Amino acid sequence: MQEINKMMMKHAMKGYLITGIILLAIGIGCASAGFRVLWKAGHVSQSVFSVGSDDLQNGNWYDGRNNLLLDWYGETEDGRYYVTVTGDKEPKYMGYYVPAAEINQAERIAEETRAMWFGKTKEYPKEYLNGIGYMADMTEDEKQCFDEYMAEGAKSDLSGYLVYRTFHKVSPWQAVKENGDDTMLYFGALMIVLAIFAFFYWIIGGYRFDVTKVMKQYGITEEMLASDMYYSRREKAVWFGEKYALFWGVFLTKLFQYDQLIWAYLKITSTRHTMYGIIPLGTSKSYELVIVDRDNKEKKIYVRTQQAGEDLLMQLTAMAPYIYSGYDESLMQARKNHFSEMIARVDEERQRRLTKDTLNTFPV
Repeated sequence: MQEINKMMMKHAMKGYLITGIILLAIGIGCASAGFRVLWKAGHVSQSVFSVGSDDLQNGNWYDGRNNLLLDWYGETEDGRYYVTVTGDKEPKYMGYYVPAAEINQAERIAEETRAMWFGKTKEYPKEYLNGIGYMADMTEDEKQCFDEYMAEGAKSDLSGYLVYRTFHKVSPWQAVKENGDDTMLYFGALMIVLAIFAFFYWIIGGYRFDVTKVMKQYGITEEMLASDMYYSRREKAVWFGEKYALFWGVFLTKLFQYDQLIWAYLKITSTRHTMYGIIPLGTSKSYELVIVDRDNKEKKIYVRTQQAGEDLLMQLTAMAPYIYSGYDESLMQARKNHFSEMIARVDEERQRRLTKDTLNTFPV
């Protein structure tokens, strides 16, 4: 049984590990932009006002705790753009975006800031906007609004005191959505989860599921299976024993007990490919060896070519010559409407072959 377990693991490793690596690479690639935003947002260490305006990095995240807002110079459905001061020794002016949910708080701070600015009070506003956010260069439209507002009441030339950058006080997830990276992040995260699942499923031996299920269902012990496979006829994709057959799959090894089989046939599926549903691109074919058991349940073995499928079918029926072999529409109808009769006839033929040494076959 140790040899069988090694073979199952070897074949499954190719499927699960390669698939996992591909899914992981796709996932990381798709989610990388969103992950970078979330990573930077999770490692904020500086206040936006503790850094000189020349050192503010576009795309970097900062702590945006602020109690100085002069007035707003632009707005959207989602929020407003306020004028605030930088952290330079000689303060300059830059933008500070506030989301709609916090505009009322921002207006109170702006009112108190203006009162202090124009000498009505000597105290700084006691209320703060709290939260993190990222720096971004102003768009041309925002820059125009910013310039117009600053020039409107200016008594002197402020050109050397204007910083065309805006602190966006938003949540990391909102920043991801603003950049349009949320869909790719969702997709990438899904791919990563599937990759982890593929690795985990291989580690816990999920590829043994069908073998374990069939052994339990028919009372096959490890010793019985190992003994039968010891002298089996071994092909690249399958081992044929006297009682059982093991089909090695890249994701799942399948076990068959011959006396539980009723019908086997090769299914050929043709698929037409088109561009935009109009322009024909050609036709492809896929091949499956379909094996039906006594419970009228089928298992499919995928093969690359028609010849490979026909060879497998021939070898299977050589080991179980009493089963129905090959596709016929009348057999499909019999499976749907008279399956018990198919079972009875297979049982009869198998019993006849057990009691008589004959090579005769019944018509299909």
